[in-house]
Amino acid sequence: LCQSTGGTVIATDQGAENRFCFSAVVVDSRAVRTGSLFVALPGETLDGHDFILDALKNGASAILLHEKKYSADKASFLALLTEFPDAVFIAVSRTLTALQKAAAAYVAQFPALLKVGITGSSGKTTTKEIIYKIFSRIYCGIRNKGNLNSEIGLPLSVFDIRREHEVGIFEMGTNRKDEIGELASILYPRYGVITNIGTAHIGLLGSRDAIVKEKKLLFSHFTTNCAAFIPVDDYYADFLTKGICGDIIRYGKPADIGINGVVERGIDGTSFIFNGHSVLFPLPGKHNFRNMLAAVALARYLGIASEKIAEGIESIQATFGRSQIFKGEIIVIQDCYNANPQSMCAMLDFCSKLKGGKIYILGDMLELGAETDAAHIKIIARALESDITCLVAIGNAIAKAFHALEAGNNTRNIKVVVFEAYDDDTIATVAEIVRNVIRKGDTVLIKGSRKLSLERITPFLIGAAYV
Repeated sequence: LCQSTGGTVIATDQGAENRFCFSAVVVDSRAVRTGSLFVALPGETLDGHDFILDALKNGASAILLHEKKYSADKASFLALLTEFPDAVFIAVSRTLTALQKAAAAYVAQFPALLKVGITGSSGKTTTKEIIYKIFSRIYCGIRNKGNLNSEIGLPLSVFDIRREHEVGIFEMGTNRKDEIGELASILYPRYGVITNIGTAHIGLLGSRDAIVKEKKLLFSHFTTNCAAFIPVDDYYADFLTKGICGDIIRYGKPADIGINGVVERGIDGTSFIFNGHSVLFPLPGKHNFRNMLAAVALARYLGIASEKIAEGIESIQATFGRSQIFKGEIIVIQDCYNANPQSMCAMLDFCSKLKGGKIYILGDMLELGAETDAAHIKIIARALESDITCLVAIGNAIAKAFHALEAGNNTRNIKVVVFEAYDDDTIATVAEIVRNVIRKGDTVLIKGSRKLSLERITPFLIGAAYV
């Protein structure tokens, strides 16, 4: 650990240093269990160094801390070690960098692990889950838990790798320049999948050109035995293929991977024939189907049998906030884990093909920077052009967009309700409005960025009786 991080061991008991080990890595003192390495990360509002005592009380065997913090208050830190003599401190120049370097050193201990890295503007988690389900038919696999795909989340995730794992499937997210490169230097993926290049986080990265350059860093450590999977119909497909070491597979055409007879089944997903196997892919929408095509392309490249691929596809279940379908007297589509212009348009397109009445509850799309106003105006206009009976807009940006369009775009006199706030009282009010206008057999779409927590609306709607 010290070799990988450049850290210095601090211990009051030489025996503790000799007995040193850790069995888990955590950054939240509340999650510490006996034998954990607690990494004290500084944050915008909280500093992990303020919770070192809590971590020690919960059983931490080691603490990764900032050497400047230690030097500024040696007496207090040494007092903690006196109180907990079995623990050791490791002082480093920057705890986040040390966490990442330690994670890279840990991953390097598993040279036989088939490592898959996934990035893109949207669809990363869904693609990861589909790949995992397929690969799990023949491999012992591991993947990020939930959405732990950031500069902190990915290194924490890889520490869950164990000797029995044969394949590791890890998504990588970014909201700043060079973050994907840093994550790639931790994992060193052999297989890299890009889902798409959109405008998610454009407010932080500046432009789509900057976004594609950032995503392409997924391949920055590729060698000749690596393979890059790139969506064939993406605007930046040609750019993504240039200068890559290893094989390049352009995916996205069903026939190229043995898929034909594709039929959209609405909320039930998509059916098709795959190399003689009748398959129902249960996640709805073309956007999810495209994610599946990436997973199948990778599985075929690695020689997984068609029947195992088909079994994996059919075993897929929606994860929280991503194309979740609640069926009852009404249908609720909960797709509010995140939102960007591409995923919002994809869901509106999908819902436009559904039968029956429809109500859209749409929230702000965050981190769009200078594109914010134009993107929200486009979404509101698109929603007002669709065959909905009611539109509920929640959040500052989407409310502003509606008011900008209010004069001329609502020609069908759709019932529109706008809320800038998204507190619990507002959520309850929204639910009441929807319940007053919805009818049995109707569909409610709930879509917005994670910060708004729009899933709070769902419990008000499901399980109730409707006219």
